[in-house]
Amino acid sequence: MTEAGPSRIARSWSVATRRARPQDRDAVLAFTTDTWDGWDYIHEVWDDWVADAFGAFLVATAEVGPGGEPPVDRDGAAIAAGRIVAISHLAMLSATEGWVEGIRVDPAVRGMDVASDLQAAVLDAARAAGATVVRYVTGTRNEGSLRLGARHGLRPVGYWRFHGRGREDDRIGPEGRAAVEAAFSRAAADGVLLPPGAAGDARRWFERIAADPTYLAGHGLYEHRSWAYQALTVDGVAEHIRGGEVLALGPERSGHWALLIVNRATSLQDGELWPALLVGEGGMVVRLLDRLGGESGPLARMRLPDPAPLLDGHASAMQHLGYLPHEGRMVVVETHLD
Repeated sequence: MTEAGPSRIARSWSVATRRARPQDRDAVLAFTTDTWDGWDYIHEVWDDWVADAFGAFLVATAEVGPGGEPPVDRDGAAIAAGRIVAISHLAMLSATEGWVEGIRVDPAVRGMDVASDLQAAVLDAARAAGATVVRYVTGTRNEGSLRLGARHGLRPVGYWRFHGRGREDDRIGPEGRAAVEAAFSRAAADGVLLPPGAAGDARRWFERIAADPTYLAGHGLYEHRSWAYQALTVDGVAEHIRGGEVLALGPERSGHWALLIVNRATSLQDGELWPALLVGEGGMVVRLLDRLGGESGPLARMRLPDPAPLLDGHASAMQHLGYLPHEGRMVVVETHLD
């Protein structure tokens, strides 16, 4: 889907949805390999999505219309009945939170409301899975995606911006794993990495987080899994502490503090620290990031709510450490299900 979205074309044929099957792979990859200037990630997640028993990986197929109308593309050329023309994956990030990702529509049928029919089916699947809220993320300039969401009640709830070294799609790769391991070791030795036993203090940490302006600017959401936002809970904080994923400074006598939650599994896989949440007083945040190696450390980039209160008065110090703001913004949209 382009940012402006294609012109609308009336469609008389029907769209059916079903779960994706392993044998659908080639048909799906035929239109999901060069979404962004010759790149897409669907082939990397295909096996996991097909095997997802908690969410739903759906495909939309072109079918004969109610009056026998045969499927045709946006140029009027015939389409074989049963051809896969769109996909979308629903991930269940928690027992009640659904996350929509991988929305792709075959260019041949864009602008024919195929994505809208598929979106309705995804929301039905979310209800069946027990979700009470569904979200997804898109670019603020992706008007087509925002219109699609609004049509089904998904409204903007928060905005985020990349801050860091290089482009937001740069990948450091596995060569950085040693640096990540070293960063965890240093953080543990310095007392910055909270020990598993500190999980008993999870409620007190959560109460600090819940009152933090940057956390509130992010609508109480954090990026536990890369590119997927969900609500943070007390139990979640405790789980992250037990997993060795929470780094913190303070609170000191002044009451200032900073806290960083990282996804350890993703960090070790990608070779850079992947921040799920960064909150606290700006000066303490700068100190914490500096302790992790600053501009030469394995925390190369982050997504912060936009605007991010922790940057007030500290934006130049953050940029000195290499965390330069990127141009584009992202928006999370959500809807609450009946």
